[in-house]
Amino acid sequence: KVGEPGVVIELKVLEPGETVEHALTSALDQIESRRYEARLEAAGATPIHRFAALFDGKRTYVATPERMSPGAKR
Repeated sequence: KVGEPGVVIELKVLEPGETVEHALTSALDQIESRRYEARLEAAGATPIHRFAALFDGKRTYVATPERMSPGAKR
């Protein structure tokens, strides 16, 4: 609905040899490059929250464009 918040979540699994930083950055870049929020914007959602969630066994890392989780940098 117009004026209600929207959420975009990109889920990733950490690949062997990949760093947490790289995987989270890649997920956030994918959200932006593929314009996943376009339908939410068209529907009038505001604000739109963007999250990257990375799974590494039992560990989970979460990042937003504004803030990366501890242990990861952007």
